[in-house]
Amino acid sequence: MAKGGGLGVTESCLESGITCALCLDIYKDPKILPCGHIYCKTPCLTELARQTNNISVTCPECRTISEVPHSDVTEFATVYKILNLVDSYQEKKEQCCSAPATCEAHYEELTVFCETCSQMLCTDCIIDTKTHQDHAYGYIKKYRKKFHQILETSRQLITTRMSVLLSKVEHCQLSVSCQYEELSKKIDEEIDKKAEEKKVSVRSSLDLIASKKHQMLKIQHEKLSELNSNSCNILWATENVLQNVPDSEFSRTVRVVRSLEDHVNNIAENPNLIGDLDNAISLHICPNPHTPNQLYVVGGTKADPSECKWSSRGNIQEVQIDEVVTISIDSFGTACLHEQTVTAELHRLCDLTFVQLPIHYSELRHCSVEFTPTHRGRHMLAIKVNGSHIMGSPTSMFVHMPPQRLDAPVATITSLKRPGGMLSWNGRILACEHEKNRLVEVDRKYETVSEVAIVDGGPAGLTADSTGALYVTTFLDHRLRKLSKDGTFLKGTGSYGSGDRHFNMANGVKVFNNKVYVCDSKNHRIKVYDLELNLLEIFGKKGSGLGQFRKPIDLVFDEGGAMYVTDQQNERIQVFSSSREPIREFLLSDPVTIHILNSYLFVTQYTNNCVSVITTQGEKVATFGERYLHHPEELRTDQDGFVYVTSHENQILVF
Repeated sequence: MAKGGGLGVTESCLESGITCALCLDIYKDPKILPCGHIYCKTPCLTELARQTNNISVTCPECRTISEVPHSDVTEFATVYKILNLVDSYQEKKEQCCSAPATCEAHYEELTVFCETCSQMLCTDCIIDTKTHQDHAYGYIKKYRKKFHQILETSRQLITTRMSVLLSKVEHCQLSVSCQYEELSKKIDEEIDKKAEEKKVSVRSSLDLIASKKHQMLKIQHEKLSELNSNSCNILWATENVLQNVPDSEFSRTVRVVRSLEDHVNNIAENPNLIGDLDNAISLHICPNPHTPNQLYVVGGTKADPSECKWSSRGNIQEVQIDEVVTISIDSFGTACLHEQTVTAELHRLCDLTFVQLPIHYSELRHCSVEFTPTHRGRHMLAIKVNGSHIMGSPTSMFVHMPPQRLDAPVATITSLKRPGGMLSWNGRILACEHEKNRLVEVDRKYETVSEVAIVDGGPAGLTADSTGALYVTTFLDHRLRKLSKDGTFLKGTGSYGSGDRHFNMANGVKVFNNKVYVCDSKNHRIKVYDLELNLLEIFGKKGSGLGQFRKPIDLVFDEGGAMYVTDQQNERIQVFSSSREPIREFLLSDPVTIHILNSYLFVTQYTNNCVSVITTQGEKVATFGERYLHHPEELRTDQDGFVYVTSHENQILVF
């Protein structure tokens, strides 16, 4: 409603036309560049020219480079038309600011202010319209006075508040100063206390080492006194012989003199006659080379490895790959580990390689080793002081590969025709070869080393007892055979049929607690023998209830004696207690062979072309091999945690 005395549209366009594009202010002494763009002489062009030592100017808008005439931006042409427009604009602006504001509707001077809607009005606006009748309004002079009062009140409040806050800040400054003085005294007292404790500690070490040195020197002194006495006796005896023995017994004199010469040479040339005196007197204080700003006593004392031992935060016998392992090494004698040769080596037993581990020194009788194993399998950790093992060294360590990280195979064995059951026992890797009816041994390079035995009838399952005797099932002639560890046939049992002495597709076999468990797959049962193949027990029958089977393929036992059976056509794994009572089942599609490693169950799934890893409670944690396996059947792990899986392309894949 109000129309002020401000600039209109034309004036706004004029303002944009006289505004410098660089400083965004009204032109001051406008200069035009050869490219046609205009800028203020100061500070715009002056600053641009300064960047090149007044040689050239780069236009900020079109990036054209223009030479500065005579190295002075004043020489650029002045745009006088722009100067005239600037003057006109300034005059117009002053006139607009001095003219009273008028109402757009009534063309009357705006003398009234509506407090309710914060709007300036003329007197006709109040009379002619009903918009402001119920509002609080009044003359501008009245509100100007009111706003002055508000301003004064605000000033007083601010002054009072600032005074309070400043006083509080000053009080805090004083409090901080007092606390600083108090804490400084406490710090000085604490430093003095620690220094005194350190002094007592260092003096105690010094007293102990010096006492040992004195004892050592006392022993050396007694040895020297005894040696001196013996030497005097030898000299006296030699002199007596020289004076009293006649010429006829001169050979006796020669022997005595030669004995004296040997004794003298032994004293003169034997460096170990009285020990290392230089080491005995090596006693001084010097900075700790491994911990700055600390002192320790050097006594030259050689550490006894039997007085050193290692410890760890957790169980290092079983660790995961890439897990950080920290070992602490402590000396319980008087010797400082900083003066000794401390070494730590991690040996990988599968290929007999090792790595040297770094030693980190901290306290005088303490150091540590921190490392991250990068290879799975059996390892040995050896820690030595001055070349000898300390207490608890060497120690074994097994590094596990988490099943979630199993992915691509690390090797492929292709030398077998239709590989079947496998066994890793006492460092040997044995495998059944169906097509050639034999057992073979595979080396660490995953090549066939030797033929162990000929086993007719299509060898399927394979296991061993604690003595190394082998037990082999054959699915073509339906038998169970026992072989010696070198492959010699010992005895066998079974033939085709459904009776107690028969098999119909003898399959997975395991030895547990000196009993041989065999999956009689197509008779849907499990048979139990002693180690001499005498039948002890048969359990299970065809069905889908707990304790019943439809083609059991393989079985495995955990440390507590629980038995896990792959019930293939029921698509599940059945769990039996140590007393062979069925207790639960895990549903799993088309399971074939089963193996247990590090408390995980590894199960091949024939039609799914993969291996599933589940806990003993039935929770699946990983699946691997989908991209590499085709109808996997047999699965075993070796003593270093590598997983061997047979695939239908005459392959054994190693994960």
